[in-house]
Amino acid sequence: MKPILIIFSFVFLIFTIKSDAQESVDSLIVDFGNSLEEVFLYSDEGKFMEMFDDEGFIEKIIYVDSTNFKLRMFNKGFKESVNDIFTKIMMQDIGEDDYYNFINYTIDEEERILLRFRLYSEEGLNYHEYLLAGNDSIGYNISDLYNYLTGEFLSETLKRLYDFTSSSIRKREVSIEDSLNMQAISMFIYADKMLKNGMIDDAREMIESIPE
Repeated sequence: MKPILIIFSFVFLIFTIKSDAQESVDSLIVDFGNSLEEVFLYSDEGKFMEMFDDEGFIEKIIYVDSTNFKLRMFNKGFKESVNDIFTKIMMQDIGEDDYYNFINYTIDEEERILLRFRLYSEEGLNYHEYLLAGNDSIGYNISDLYNYLTGEFLSETLKRLYDFTSSSIRKREVSIEDSLNMQAISMFIYADKMLKNGMIDDAREMIESIPE
């Protein structure tokens, strides 16, 4: 065989292997997106939590100090509240007459995989992008949510809330903002209780009224 044919055959083989691998990855990501669409169609909160990397999500938000007992307890309550609020509000935001579907996925300049969903409702058109973690070997899960209306990831929104409400605990000192911090914490916990009692709209209003 002539050298040029050998080189051409080798390049073609590599290209074919890469194409097959990419098709496999594409298939896994698209299947995940379709499964997530079905989760919202049937309001399956349990399945959603199985697809959600809650530990990775919380790690983006909280500050860890194993020597600070109050902070450890605060983090534990914050995590439980965030999981409830994230799941229930996402499910309730999509009404029975709304249309929520998986459109496609993109890989950004940081090589992050984002699933794009479109929401049609009485309030108009909105888009969400779910940030995926993992790979084709271990599988994928949701690690964050980007909201076009707010222009930021949900973890960024919640981190501001966390930093505000936990500042005095992290510093281990009493500040003049303590009363406001405790008020915000109480409102956040109360909103979580509302969600557990099915008071979705009231909980959302409570969260939106928490001072910045």
